[in-house]
Amino acid sequence: MQTGRRRQDLAAETLAAIDSRIAEILEEQRVRAETIVREQRALIELLRDMLIEKKTIDSKTLGQLIPKTPGVALLRESAWHN
Repeated sequence: MQTGRRRQDLAAETLAAIDSRIAEILEEQRVRAETIVREQRALIELLRDMLIEKKTIDSKTLGQLIPKTPGVALLRESAWHN
């Protein structure tokens, strides 16, 4: 009987550890997503505005708008008028 109880305790501890780790991962990814949105706010707003006006964005235009490397400046007005 003691062995059965020990297994249940271990199972409960394992489940608690898994739940805790999942919560950590979810929080890390929430923070990461917020950071990406904050850093890419200008691009997101530009895409929103273009979609409202034109309803679609072709892949060539999208490729020109989305920075290939971190820190690439997005020139809102020049991109808008191309």
